[in-house]
Amino acid sequence: MTATTPLTADQATTDSDTLVDVRHLKMYFPIRRGMIIERVVGHVHAVDDITFQVKRGETLGLVGESGCGKSTTGRAVLQIYKPTAGEVYFAGREISHLTGNDLRAYRRNMQMIFQDPFASLDPRMTVGGIVAEPLEIHNLARGKEKEEKVREMLRIVGLNPYFANRYPHEFSGGQRQRIGVGAPSRSSRSSSCAMSPSARSTCRFRRRSSTCSKSCKRSTT
Repeated sequence: MTATTPLTADQATTDSDTLVDVRHLKMYFPIRRGMIIERVVGHVHAVDDITFQVKRGETLGLVGESGCGKSTTGRAVLQIYKPTAGEVYFAGREISHLTGNDLRAYRRNMQMIFQDPFASLDPRMTVGGIVAEPLEIHNLARGKEKEEKVREMLRIVGLNPYFANRYPHEFSGGQRQRIGVGAPSRSSRSSSCAMSPSARSTCRFRRRSSTCSKSCKRSTT
């Protein structure tokens, strides 16, 4: 993906209304050859110098053909991939060099909704455990409060709260996608990055997902 938008003088410093500020982001993947002596013979330019901003309460959509770098951009912004070059600011702080506990603290406010619900849900965990895990990691809820938050999430995405004890293989593809959409909303206070969040879902759930997104935006503005 290649798209460059020059920053104006007013945008040179991130203002208080800007939640995410991405500047000249690049993500290159090395092409390696050799069995015994491995060497880099080139790079795949998955993301090549893109710049954009997202204000608080805004929704930004990246649109393009398959393989153009949309998902890679999301992963690089959330630091799942470490960018080759560029800067990523979240709430005014540059985060591309954060590691360990510092990065974990920011992950509490930045969540990913993955495109493939079959790969993103751990088949060895119950749905309740999957939803509760980020609440435990970020110390957001314990005991009965955590259980209530899990049931609340299932209600929001249109699933029976008693499904918390079921495993991912017991759900359809659309139901798994609902779980993937709902889980980040329990721990993310500021932003979510969604990769085709309505894939494999019904038209009814797409409307529900849009409503949930608008509610999240109102709560952060």
